[in-house]
Amino acid sequence: GMRINEVLSLKWEDIMPDRIVVKAENNKTDNTRQIPISEETYRLLNTLEKHDNNYVFCNYSIFLRNLMIS
Repeated sequence: GMRINEVLSLKWEDIMPDRIVVKAENNKTDNTRQIPISEETYRLLNTLEKHDNNYVFCNYSIFLRNLMIS
């Protein structure tokens, strides 16, 4: 699975048809991790609206970060 900070910092370039690549700056072990995903997950991710800043969960990131600060 993925940590919340990994999900919030996920970029479109990290998503491959069969896996999500979590880069070193996003995890505790300073290693690149590869998270397997199904074809259905890949299709669902690609139905999301793409934003100029390249983050997958752009609007959700702001909401969740504000929620955690409160």
